[in-house]
Amino acid sequence: MKILASSVIRASNVGEVHGGLYLVDFDNETVKLCVYWDRNFKCLDGLHLTYGGERGLRGIAFYNERIFVTAAGAIHEFDPEFNLINSYSVRSLQNAHETFVRDDELFISCTAWASILVFNMRYKTFVRGYKINFLDQTVESFDPYDESYELDGKGHINNVFLFNEFLYFSGTTYPYLFRFDGFEIERYRKISDETHNVKFLGDHLIYNDTGRNRIVVLGKDEVEPREVYHPPIYTEVEMEGSSEKEDIARQGFTRGLAVDGDLIFGGSSPANITMYERGNPNPVKTIRISKNICNAIHGLEVWPYDV
Repeated sequence: MKILASSVIRASNVGEVHGGLYLVDFDNETVKLCVYWDRNFKCLDGLHLTYGGERGLRGIAFYNERIFVTAAGAIHEFDPEFNLINSYSVRSLQNAHETFVRDDELFISCTAWASILVFNMRYKTFVRGYKINFLDQTVESFDPYDESYELDGKGHINNVFLFNEFLYFSGTTYPYLFRFDGFEIERYRKISDETHNVKFLGDHLIYNDTGRNRIVVLGKDEVEPREVYHPPIYTEVEMEGSSEKEDIARQGFTRGLAVDGDLIFGGSSPANITMYERGNPNPVKTIRISKNICNAIHGLEVWPYDV
């Protein structure tokens, strides 16, 4: 079992390392650094981005023998050997977070403007955007290439997915999973107030309850978690004397979530990936990528290729 993980290194400055992509093999307990996100990483397609504002790599998507990895302000396309094929960006793609694939389309949550962008991976173009207006519970559609469109939304949307033709999204500002039916949005489910990676697990919800340093599973129509999974916590010695860093980073910050059958894979800080088995709160195995408290997992996906 292999997991592809993206990471963000908090408090990085321009020119420093900002994260990377790691292929983690749970069977052999190995970690392969596939992409090193520093000043030597060059965007293609004429993009001029300031690394230092990028803050690492985020959402991961697989499509037709290609890997689409979203950074804060661009989508980067790789082949399964992690050769960079191309990069894509528009002004409205700012502070991107988690992503979701439906057919040929990649849905991208953008916290900067409380918006969701849609990128067609077949034709390599941005096709539409949605700006979420939480105050009046409405959604505005916009052209991602419209330079004059006023991007002023608020709401820190960091998660998006589709299910049964509905679009769902959530974030850290409001303690709800929202649902959009194409006309209006509604508060679909009450969840915690600082979450990442919300998704359905059968009739249940599973997500990173980041504010409480844990993964939780909510049963249908339930408010209290029926399952709770905690990340590993290390001593000062194990952390080499750096368990906290000036309120920038903390141990146990949970983000990144993948599910494969009864196995749950969760990311936490400092960059760890922990495997759990449904129903057992004790971790089955943890693969440690870094001891740097600022190195935080962002995205996790089950590796689909043989290479």
